[in-house]
Amino acid sequence: MLPRKYLNVLYQFMCVADYGSFTKAANQLGVTQASISKQIRELEKFLGYDVLNRTTRKVFLTQRGKMLYEGVKASYTILEEGLSALNDMGREPKGTVRINASRHMIDYVLTPKLAKLAKLYPLVNVEFFEANGFVDLLTDGFDAGVRLESQIPNNFISLPINNGLKMVVVGSPALFARDGFPKSPDDLEAYPCLAYRFQTNKLWDWEFIDPQDNRRRITHAPKNSWTYGDPISLVNAARLGVGLAYVPLDLVEEDLHEGRLVQVLPEYGITLPKTCIYYSDRRVSQALRVILDALKLKE
Repeated sequence: MLPRKYLNVLYQFMCVADYGSFTKAANQLGVTQASISKQIRELEKFLGYDVLNRTTRKVFLTQRGKMLYEGVKASYTILEEGLSALNDMGREPKGTVRINASRHMIDYVLTPKLAKLAKLYPLVNVEFFEANGFVDLLTDGFDAGVRLESQIPNNFISLPINNGLKMVVVGSPALFARDGFPKSPDDLEAYPCLAYRFQTNKLWDWEFIDPQDNRRRITHAPKNSWTYGDPISLVNAARLGVGLAYVPLDLVEEDLHEGRLVQVLPEYGITLPKTCIYYSDRRVSQALRVILDALKLKE
């Protein structure tokens, strides 16, 4: 049986694993790096095996360390959720929830779905921070983030908020009147195609499905084109005839209906994986809970 003196060390171990760093964990816990390192060494000596692999730049879990981490994390989650539920009983949700997401998600998904909370829970404030790349919630002080399901690390809890984004290629009627319509993704090389750049500096390749073989993907990399950092700006440029845009359908549905934009290559269109809100299970406040409930997909 594990002596009680190691219970706090297990929590420190969990924090080191979450942050991947003794220094970051120590700063978060308000203790010294040397103290955490020493206590985890003592824990490893008691257990009879290493739980961490240490390098000069990074800390990694060993195989046994991963198993221990999963057990410790699950136990603390149960404990903290129970304490949180007791503290929240009978209280009106209040507090500020900081959410990191793309402009598209903020304007077209989060704000419309959460607008009703402003009246239902006037003491709950939401702060949106726009970013088109992955952000470390724990390090940067966010309560939640919104990203594609495939981009979320395993040590976070995720909740789907849509069933996937249908991607479309659109352009202005004037552009197609001048240049004609592409018949396949290969034809896009002859068209001005607007590029989308992530904060990591990577350009987003346009991805299509082969209608003759659903398992095959076709990609197109925009070259020598105007580049933007958010899809809403891409749509505006497409309306003005600057080039073709590859964007989620919900951004351009009204433009397509009103004739300001025209869709091409619909038979090659793909649907991206589900978009999720993700968060650390150790940071779930009552205010965040009401937000999660409002964003949850209806069955």
